[in-house]
Amino acid sequence: MKYKVIIDGGFTGIRRTYEGDVSLEKEELESLVSALKESHLPTKPPLNDGEQYRWILESGEDTIEAVFDEQNHPPTLRKFLDEIKAKQ
Repeated sequence: MKYKVIIDGGFTGIRRTYEGDVSLEKEELESLVSALKESHLPTKPPLNDGEQYRWILESGEDTIEAVFDEQNHPPTLRKFLDEIKAKQ
């Protein structure tokens, strides 16, 4: 699976991009896809200097894109992003 995560905003406003190709177990891939399909509507007003996360996952012929802010960014995606950052 190919992934790309673009993080915009924050205090400094510096864009950060993480991308790569990983091999995932079927259950882990399904969990990420499910998280991306969750509602992206914010439940609270945006945070000042908050970050925005744009996710793009490609698996086979399928491409899924979603945008979240800090308040509605699913824990499953946060965990995956932490793992990506730890490897770089």
